[in-house]
Amino acid sequence: MLLPGMPVSPLFRQIIDFRLTRYRRKGPSSRPRRSGINCAAMTNAADLARLALALPGVEDYPHFDRRAFKARITFATLAPDGLTANLKFSPDEQMLKCAVAADAFAPLDNAWGRRGWTRATLAALSETELAAALETAWRHASAPKTRAR
Repeated sequence: MLLPGMPVSPLFRQIIDFRLTRYRRKGPSSRPRRSGINCAAMTNAADLARLALALPGVEDYPHFDRRAFKARITFATLAPDGLTANLKFSPDEQMLKCAVAADAFAPLDNAWGRRGWTRATLAALSETELAAALETAWRHASAPKTRAR
């Protein structure tokens, strides 16, 4: 239970902000239906490419059978069918996204998934949610690598 003036962790604040963004009332269709897909959301491959390339320093390139986006390193790949994308989050961010929006995010079921790579179902995301997820992944990819001493 939250009390006024109670300290809140940044992770908890991110959960609350994500839920408020996701379910803000805009009319009767603003909440997901029983199928788990928000009919008003429905982003696609063109939206992902446009949003990713709008971020500073991002280039796209072919990556096996996928289209990839990188800043310093790759942070997103688009599936050949254009229905899903893989995004690179930290493991904590991955756990948060998958818990809050299980219809939209799922960890990859391999070693890459244990490193934070997450499958995003584009049709289950609004443009705002997709932009936020891409920006989170981009921040990790564009940050300079720190050396351990």
